[in-house]
Amino acid sequence: MSKQLKINRRTFIGTALAAGTLCAVNAPSAFAVNKSDVDAAKARLESMEEQMDLAVDAYNAANEKYVAATAAAEEARVKIGECQKVIKSKQGYLSNRATTMYKQGGPISYLGVLFGVSSFGDFATLWDTLNNLNQEDANTVAITKTSKKELEEAKITLDEQEKEAKIQLDNAAAQKAEVQAQQAKYQSEYNSLSAEYKEAIQTERAEVSRQAEQASKTYKPAGNPAPAIPAHGSVVDYAVSRLGCPYVPGGAGPNVFDCSGLVMWCYAQVGISLPHYTESQCACAKARFNPADAAPGDVLYKPNHVAISTGGLNYIHAPQSGDVVRYGWRSADKWTYALRF
Repeated sequence: MSKQLKINRRTFIGTALAAGTLCAVNAPSAFAVNKSDVDAAKARLESMEEQMDLAVDAYNAANEKYVAATAAAEEARVKIGECQKVIKSKQGYLSNRATTMYKQGGPISYLGVLFGVSSFGDFATLWDTLNNLNQEDANTVAITKTSKKELEEAKITLDEQEKEAKIQLDNAAAQKAEVQAQQAKYQSEYNSLSAEYKEAIQTERAEVSRQAEQASKTYKPAGNPAPAIPAHGSVVDYAVSRLGCPYVPGGAGPNVFDCSGLVMWCYAQVGISLPHYTESQCACAKARFNPADAAPGDVLYKPNHVAISTGGLNYIHAPQSGDVVRYGWRSADKWTYALRF
C-alpha cells in the first residue's frame, strides 16, 4: 500500500506570495486608491481563501480516513496471525488426542471403567479424570471453531480496509489537485491587482493583525460559563513560537502548518493528541461554547477553519496559502464555537 500523500511547500507557495507580499508592509505611499475597489478586491481574495480552506480540509479528511483504513487493515493482519497460531495449536492438540485414543482402542466405556477399578474411590477418581479430559477436548474444539470464524472475519475486514485505503488515497490525490487549482486561481487573482491595491489590502490586514496582537496581550476574562479551564494555557506559548512560519496545505509542523495542523502541533506539545482535520477536532472536543467566552488555549472553530484563542476572540492561526502563522484578522462573527479539550 502506498504511503500517505505529502504536500510540500515548493508545490503550493507562489513565488510572489512566498516572498512576503502577504506579510506586513509599510504605510501606503501618496497614491490614490478607490476604497470600494480595494474592499471588492479584498472580498474576492477572502472568498477564494474560503475555497482553499475547503479544499485543504477535504484533503486532510481524506488523509485521516486513509490513515484509519490502513491502521484497521494492519489490525486485521495481526488478528489473522493470532487466529492462525491458535488454530494450529488447538488442531495439533486434537490430532494428538485422536492418535492416543486410536492406539488405546477408542474411548473407555462406562463398563470398562466400572470393571477396571478395585474400589469406589478409584472409580470416582478415574471418572472425574475422564470428564475433565472430555471437557478439555470440547473446549478445544469450541476455541478452534471460534478462531476459524474470527479468521474468516479478519480476512474479510482486511480486504475491505485495503480497498477503503486505496479509495481514500485516490481521494487525497484528487483533493491535492484541487488545492493546486485553487492556489493557482488565488495567485492569478492576486497578481492581477496593482501594486497600490496590494499594498492597501496588506496594510489594512497588518493593522488589524497588530490590533489583535495588542488585544491578546491585554485580554482579561469577563466570566466563562464553560467547564473548568484545563492547564493548557501554554498552548498559546507554542502558537506564539510559530509566528512567521509559512502556511502549507497539509502542514503539521514543526516549521510549516495549515490551520488544523497548527492546532494539532501546539496541543501535541502539551501532551494532548488531536486529529488533523477541523471537523474531527470539533467532534472530539470536551466542550463547545460561545467563541466570545474562549480562554487562552481554547480553539476557535468554524467549518473548515480553526485558530488558537489568545483570549476571547483574539487568536493566532495559519490563514491560507502564501501567508504565515499570524495573529488573526478575519471577522470575529464568523466563528461557530470555541472548543475545549
